[in-house]
Amino acid sequence: MPANPKLPRVPIPGPRAFPVLGESGNSFRFFSKPVTSLLALHRRHGDIAAITGGSPAMVCAFGAEHNRAVLGDDSTFLSHGEPPFPLPEDSALGRMLRENMMSKNGQDHRRLRRMLMPAFQRARILAYRDEIVDVTEASLRRVVPGGVVDASRVMLDLMLGVIMRCLFGVDVSAGGDPLGPLSIALLEGFLSPANLILPYDVPGTPYRKLLRDANRLEERLLALIEERRATRDGRDMFSALIHAHDEDGSRLSDVELVAQSILVYIAAYETTAQSLSWTLLLLALHPEILYDLEDEVDTVLRGEAPTAEQAASMPLLDAVLKESARILPATPICSFRLVGEEATLGKYTLPKGSRILLSPLVTHRMGDVFPEPTRFLPERWSRITPTPFEYLPFGAGPRMCIGHAFANMAMRLILPMALQRFRFALRSNTEISLQLKGISGAPKNGLPMDVTTRRAPRPGNTRRPEPKGEIRALVDLS
Repeated sequence: MPANPKLPRVPIPGPRAFPVLGESGNSFRFFSKPVTSLLALHRRHGDIAAITGGSPAMVCAFGAEHNRAVLGDDSTFLSHGEPPFPLPEDSALGRMLRENMMSKNGQDHRRLRRMLMPAFQRARILAYRDEIVDVTEASLRRVVPGGVVDASRVMLDLMLGVIMRCLFGVDVSAGGDPLGPLSIALLEGFLSPANLILPYDVPGTPYRKLLRDANRLEERLLALIEERRATRDGRDMFSALIHAHDEDGSRLSDVELVAQSILVYIAAYETTAQSLSWTLLLLALHPEILYDLEDEVDTVLRGEAPTAEQAASMPLLDAVLKESARILPATPICSFRLVGEEATLGKYTLPKGSRILLSPLVTHRMGDVFPEPTRFLPERWSRITPTPFEYLPFGAGPRMCIGHAFANMAMRLILPMALQRFRFALRSNTEISLQLKGISGAPKNGLPMDVTTRRAPRPGNTRRPEPKGEIRALVDLS
């Protein structure tokens, strides 16, 4: 993100400006390795630090106190939804980004959130259990044991099917509907570095392809709106949004419907898939915990797919997923906020236009709340109850992720079903590092794992594999 040269300097600690490139060079260096950069910035400069020392253009705030101050005050610390590259005002992609709930503030945000809430009520979420189970069973049947698979890719493909079925009521497994491929193309294009460098609508550029993909996706969703309006009994989230109305009877416009559905897709798809991927990795790195979880799953489910009640009643499963989201959160950077008016954060006065970055990754490693923070210890959840600002895998405050209940249920259904069928193992010396894809932290080179059926005997020992790469700095395997 480019620095704002008009902002006055503030004595916030941080690295010196990059030679020649200045603050832009610091930003590039920071976001090229965000996880390493976040941890190093906190370690060297404390709970409030700037990406460039003295500049409030991008300030990182770490820990529950600052999370509460920023996330609890959405009138001072505004959602910052500007695209990372210029877009035509009348483009489909511009409308999607401009009109979604997360780009709005104040009354506009509250109105949209209020309109979306019925689609995420508990009863409706629980009703998606059968769709999630059906998609998961079909997806797992395509996994071929006896070789190496990219576990991250498996979870992404599975979650795409789940999101398309539950959000849009569309089955993408047969490949007949363009909605799935177009959604993937939009997300990949939006996150492509090429569009930051060459945002020009000329033949042959990724930027032109992104604009065209967004147009086609908007056309497909507008057609789907007409289909769903003709049938008032749709069970998917999209139908709920179409028929939702505010207290005064007003409904979402077509443009708003498209924007909110894309927001839900982007927020739920990759983050949930990567949460499952990181959990499979952590279990592979801690086989003794994996075997205990297999035993719990076998005892409770007896070979059957979990009901929603069973999925919520397995204590070790719950602890494993909570601990996985703590030590390797799918969103290592929780949110960016724009200072709407001069504001105080800690001992610093930040001018209007300052940007603030919050990090669950760092917050979840605060030793006073989470002793031995770099160790994967699911048992800690039997004796701790962190506050919402100490543990925030889905954010916190009035803008907390609206789909957290859906994601939680999906993971608690999918993971046991995967563990019933397969054992995912990591080979020693596999390099595991993390890259930022939008808001999600993903394995940089995928997650290659040996997959065997559960019928295979357990190994005679529980020796941990020894991976290489960034994972060694994130998880203590001693």
